[in-house]
Amino acid sequence: MDLKTLKDTPPWDWPEGAGKMFLEILRDDQADESDRLLAAELAGDFTVINDDLVDALLSILLCGVESEELRCKAVISLGPALEHAETDGFEDPSDVPITEQTFHMIQESLRQLYMDANVPITTLVTSKETKKPLLQADTDAVASIRPREAGGILVDLTDSDDEDIAEAAYEAMAMAEGVSDEEYDDGDDESVG
Repeated sequence: MDLKTLKDTPPWDWPEGAGKMFLEILRDDQADESDRLLAAELAGDFTVINDDLVDALLSILLCGVESEELRCKAVISLGPALEHAETDGFEDPSDVPITEQTFHMIQESLRQLYMDANVPITTLVTSKETKKPLLQADTDAVASIRPREAGGILVDLTDSDDEDIAEAAYEAMAMAEGVSDEEYDDGDDESVG
């Protein structure tokens, strides 16, 4: 079965080796860009995502030589696994397609990318293509990593038609305000002492 056929096939009908095929294409930097884009998109499906695919997607995301389009597909494909892990936790590892260690590795990688001024990770917040779980995770990341800038970055999301997104934006802005106040208070304490 080829990628284009899989794209038109419901994921629950994919053959057993679909995830392995995606992994091989993602790891092959000589493969056609269109195949790698499609493999990155399909690799995020809950039926195939696993630690190895996450690793391949993160490798693409962290590689500055890869196209921005491929890097964006890679990060967006991480959304369903992030959402499921965040929602269901890791009490029963058989219910989660990735390990807790991989979950934390994704979070740390996104944090590092966000801190890198050369990576437009904040565009995820404003992109209409960003899937809801990733958008919610990114709002939290914005608040915790750059609390003083969070209000300006997240304010447009508070008007979202999606109540969950609007609520996440408000919560992240409130969290950022608290973090920013704590940093300010910590700074005052140090200067007094």
